[in-house]
Amino acid sequence: MNTNIKDVEMLKFKETHNYLQFKELFISSGLEFNLDKTGEKPDGFILAYECKDSNGELVGAAAICERAGYFVLQDIAVCDLERGKGIGEALLCKCMNKMEALGAEKIYLTAKEPKFFERYGFEYLDENNVPDIFSCLNCRQYGIECMPKFMAYSFDVENLILSNQ
Repeated sequence: MNTNIKDVEMLKFKETHNYLQFKELFISSGLEFNLDKTGEKPDGFILAYECKDSNGELVGAAAICERAGYFVLQDIAVCDLERGKGIGEALLCKCMNKMEALGAEKIYLTAKEPKFFERYGFEYLDENNVPDIFSCLNCRQYGIECMPKFMAYSFDVENLILSNQ
């Protein structure tokens, strides 16, 4: 791992319900920013984690949702200049631990960078076995301009990242 513990220790991670503050970060990272009817959060939003540097600048964020009984890592992004410093790993750990505490047996996601998630025990799903919880399955761009990888993590698989946190 590229984790620089000293860098991560200087950052401030906080649980939040203010999803809208992440719009610029998520969009600039190539993620979609779809909101529910309230216009304030994605469908099934539970909470998010923000990561700010010592100057109070947002450097990373992640959001978790629950849809139709399935737990979803909705979004996770780190500013370009801050990648490779362990921020994404720390955010992923926080999200996974929270979902497990909420009773998740499995976590689902669509991955722009699937190799990152492979390192933490996420496995690829056949698109025919993906629960109907992702809007991309019904999108006109799916399979044409957008090629997401559907992945899942099962908590019955031992994962060192969770046991070390």
